[in-house]
Amino acid sequence: MSVSSSSHTNHTSTQHSHSSTTRSATTKSKTSKATGHSAKSSFQPHAARATKHAPKAKGATVVAHITSYAKKGQRSQMALGTITVNGRTYHFKSGGHARGNLPKGSYTVTAMKNKNQKGMVVDGVGYKYGLTDTFDPRLNATRTSLRIHPDGGSPGTSGCIGISGDGATQRQFQADMNAELARDGGHFTLSVE
Repeated sequence: MSVSSSSHTNHTSTQHSHSSTTRSATTKSKTSKATGHSAKSSFQPHAARATKHAPKAKGATVVAHITSYAKKGQRSQMALGTITVNGRTYHFKSGGHARGNLPKGSYTVTAMKNKNQKGMVVDGVGYKYGLTDTFDPRLNATRTSLRIHPDGGSPGTSGCIGISGDGATQRQFQADMNAELARDGGHFTLSVE
């Protein structure tokens, strides 16, 4: 293969681009070190891990989408869905116990101090974020003490948003929540739809 002198510098890092995945990753790594930019992997080995999207703008609403229900119509019905925080999408369960899932609507999210509470820890990772109280027309009552936390213990919650996934997923969610809170001055709006 003939290479002109003007393209020789780029030739070294690209000549083996079709050889193997390992070689390609090594070349990208060397190129990243040389340019000072980090190469991020899109590899997600666990199905419950987050899906990456662009982070929302400061002050924009975080959205939790309810995609299906279990025990629909029962007092303890469970909502299943996804929530996107700091550009990553996670799966959650709400309800399944006590008075069931939280109602659709708008909530203010804040950080809380007590992080390791029974049923709110997965693989040693615990966190808790507070949600504002809201009226639940399904129960004709006000819901209080609603939280976002790991879905630990038996599947589901008593109305909180329980994040599904292993310890690595929980650590990433906690980091994304903290980034979201820092960007928005310690609180943000969550829309449950």
